[in-house]
Amino acid sequence: MKVSIPESQKDITLEQYQSYEAGKEKASKHIVNFTICSFTEITEKEVDYMSQSDKEYLFAAINESLNKIDELAHIITIEGVDFGIIPNLDKDNVTGAEFTDMIQYDSSVKDLHRLMAILYRPVKNKDGFGNYEIEPYRNTSDHCDTMKKMSLSDVNGVLGFFLTLQKELDKFILVHSAAVQAKEGK
Repeated sequence: MKVSIPESQKDITLEQYQSYEAGKEKASKHIVNFTICSFTEITEKEVDYMSQSDKEYLFAAINESLNKIDELAHIITIEGVDFGIIPNLDKDNVTGAEFTDMIQYDSSVKDLHRLMAILYRPVKNKDGFGNYEIEPYRNTSDHCDTMKKMSLSDVNGVLGFFLTLQKELDKFILVHSAAVQAKEGK
């Protein structure tokens, strides 16, 4: 039997990952079998008849692929359509509707496709310098089902970007607060 094993998060869709996370707790006693079935086309019955060493190999390979994280992709292609992340993510360029929906869906795994539908939208125009314009935001239902086909790598690239940004902002606040306290203490 030939098995396609994900080599990185690029080979795993958001939909696969959401399904895996939703069922992981229920399958805790059989997590190896559940993981293999979630990320390959192997059925539970086929996993039951595999050798233990093959199961351990597949489980380790899948876990390794889940831990390989890539950087933020500004433009991704899903089903032949280019989607771009909001080009300028600051208060002046994010609409009230986008902001409200981002807060509503934050980063819970079950709603990640909705969050991605806010952040990534079809590219309308792009130039040779890497600049692009995306469609205006209407609501998450426009593209949320399409975002389920997004690679887990691209999802985590976005989440990693925001986590790094948050850490940098936290450092800045600490340094600035210390400077203000030192100035006031003189």
